[in-house]
Amino acid sequence: MDFSGAIIKKVDLSSAKLSSVNLSGALLEEVNLEDAYLDSVNLAHSSLKSLRGINASFSAVDFSSSLIHNSDFREAQMRDSIFANAKILDSDFSLADLEGASFFEAEIQNTPFILSNLQISDLSYASISSSDFSGSDMSMAFTSHTEFLEGLSSEGKTQLSSPLSPIFFEDSAFKAFQKVFDALVFSEEIKKQKRIFLKYNKGRMEIAFESFRSEQADLFELIPLLLHTAENLLLYDGYGADSPEGIDNYIPSYSTLKKVRRYFPKIKLPPFLKKKGDIQALFTIGSVGSIAQSKDSDIDYWVCIDAESLGEKKLGQLRVKLEAISTWALEIFRTKVNFFIVDSEKARQNDFGSSDIESSGSAQGRLLKEELYRTMVFIAGKLPLWWLLPANISDRLYQYMNGLASILEEDFIDLGNVENIPLGEFLGASIWQILKGLTSPYKSVMKMALLEKYVLKGENYQLLCNKLQANYNRGSIDLRETDPYVLLLEEVLGYYQDRGDEDSLFESQTSFYLKLGLRSLYGLKDMVSIDKRGLILNYVDRWNWDEKKIQHLDQSKGWSFEKLVEQSTDINKYMIKTYKRIAMGLGKGKDSIISPTDLTIFGRIIASRFIQKEGKVERLTMVSPAGKAFKKLFIKYERQKTGIAWRLIQLSEIPQKEKGEETLKIAQRVEFLAAWMMNNGFFSTETSINLYPNPSPISIQDVRDLLRGLARFFPKQWIQDIYLEDLLRDTYIRRLLLIPNFGKDRGEKKIFEYTAIYDNSWGERFCQTFFNKNGLLSKEEVLKELKTSLDLPFKEDKVRFYVPQKARNYLSVDLS
Repeated sequence: MDFSGAIIKKVDLSSAKLSSVNLSGALLEEVNLEDAYLDSVNLAHSSLKSLRGINASFSAVDFSSSLIHNSDFREAQMRDSIFANAKILDSDFSLADLEGASFFEAEIQNTPFILSNLQISDLSYASISSSDFSGSDMSMAFTSHTEFLEGLSSEGKTQLSSPLSPIFFEDSAFKAFQKVFDALVFSEEIKKQKRIFLKYNKGRMEIAFESFRSEQADLFELIPLLLHTAENLLLYDGYGADSPEGIDNYIPSYSTLKKVRRYFPKIKLPPFLKKKGDIQALFTIGSVGSIAQSKDSDIDYWVCIDAESLGEKKLGQLRVKLEAISTWALEIFRTKVNFFIVDSEKARQNDFGSSDIESSGSAQGRLLKEELYRTMVFIAGKLPLWWLLPANISDRLYQYMNGLASILEEDFIDLGNVENIPLGEFLGASIWQILKGLTSPYKSVMKMALLEKYVLKGENYQLLCNKLQANYNRGSIDLRETDPYVLLLEEVLGYYQDRGDEDSLFESQTSFYLKLGLRSLYGLKDMVSIDKRGLILNYVDRWNWDEKKIQHLDQSKGWSFEKLVEQSTDINKYMIKTYKRIAMGLGKGKDSIISPTDLTIFGRIIASRFIQKEGKVERLTMVSPAGKAFKKLFIKYERQKTGIAWRLIQLSEIPQKEKGEETLKIAQRVEFLAAWMMNNGFFSTETSINLYPNPSPISIQDVRDLLRGLARFFPKQWIQDIYLEDLLRDTYIRRLLLIPNFGKDRGEKKIFEYTAIYDNSWGERFCQTFFNKNGLLSKEEVLKELKTSLDLPFKEDKVRFYVPQKARNYLSVDLS
């Protein structure tokens, strides 16, 4: 429709939809466009006076050479709109989404853009005066030859106000002047590197959002704001006046503010903003934003702080806040979020704390930093200095450039350089990967292979973080060179091909494919990125995988128990074999820099996982969660030559030809089967458990009640409930459940047998049954006898009794 030159006054078009309308040269005065949608509308050379466009959406709208006066576009969606040569006076674009908009040669006066999104917008040659851009996101915006009038000027430029004095030609003064001159040159270079990094980071963010479920994307946007705000939005316990707040320089995006309103409607907008906060920077580390990210991936964050200035009290409050966010993320968004607090001063020294279940301590300080720089996605706060410097620089040059940055007072975070890694660090790192392989086996296979390459190449290797940075700085957009996980794969495959190690090559290829978490190779249409899709198909083609192989891997979430154990065993063998090659390559670890304390801790953790002991309930290295695949289980009573046995069976329903019974575990006691199920994730609210008819007094209700009792008493993540000091001393019992007379007649009045299921302080779980032919008459007698039998200390307040329901009316022992 053509309304060019029309005069439209005092018309209410709120919530209207206008499409393909020509309004060039028109006059729109006191027109209400609130919540309206305009698509392909031409407003070039028009006059917009007192126009109300709050929360309106403008798609492909041309405002070029128009006059916009006293108009309100707050919270409007105006991406890629054209305002070239426009004159914008006394209007308001606060909270507007103007990403990619063009203000080329525009004149802007007395118009706030507070908290607006101006990413990749073009403000070049614009004339801007008396306008407030506080809080706006202008990352990658083009501002060359822009005039900021009335005292507004660009920052970071140094001017010489007088001719040089002869003193500058003296050696010491000339060196000082040279440093200032270097700083000026460095300023321009670092601006260039900043644009390169932000472009790279934006691409990583786009990959991340492609892989997220819709609710995960919301969570990802909300987390920095939750860390930043002073308000207790999650209403968690432990919140107090000392609760930390603020991420340096953080400004929530327009999209984030929209989501905050949806999840927390009572919040006051805009949230509290400040240039300096308690948190210096927030990054992700790991698979986020890479080809390896899947909808089941954890999100791991580095929360960078200055521990000395924060203080112990606030640091404790920060831990409480992070725990509350993690709990909320799991409950509401079904996503596991892990936060790692990093003191920036210690990080510069490659000190990441003592070792525990989730931290590698002295084992791999520089390697951990290398992984951060290689896999990080910048979320909020100060930009990392390392990413804004040239690739492959020495520690000495890094320090000099860091000094230049401080002269310019640029707002960066310095976590230190990674020029190289002493070979001695690789021994502790390989032990650490064996541990991580218990929970993230496919990722650990790849990392272990990289460690092997580094060690056997000696000093002749280039760190992957430096290689990735160099690739991107020279303009590469090939995922093989810029995706951190693909780059890792290429490095590993090339290494094993050169060695002719077909077994390790195959293990690496398989681990890479399974780590992707694809539903099906032929379902890649669900992956938005054509580049990712093409890359995966290309790898499968290069590896000459036939359809049978691909189909088998695509069905990994429905593999039989036998196949899962086989795959887990193969990975364990690979990890141990590779560790031995690394140890030999290091000369029996004589150059290892892992501390004796951490070596003791790691040794005991490995022993607790792999060494079998009497009564110990094994913990399998499961390559996929058992609870999701094994939902229909049966327990069967059998008489064997060696005595009574109980068989745990699942009914296989995956490929048609495999239908039937599959034995998961055989034990002499039902209690042991129950403990084994809990230890390996075979019991959940979705599990159907049944008992075949049998001559014992044990009923299906007894079994179900026992499993529920175990689930309540023993924490699901108990393996992470281990303390460092406990690993440095003899074991003791952390929690103990006693089950009297489970296999006896329910009418017994004394305790003739009891089963003890307990966790010790090294992360091991045991199940042992004890007998007393005379029968015990009190709780005190049971505990006294047990202390003698186990010869392990325990506290009675950590002990609970479970009695079968039908036995409770007969057992005369007071177990309360």
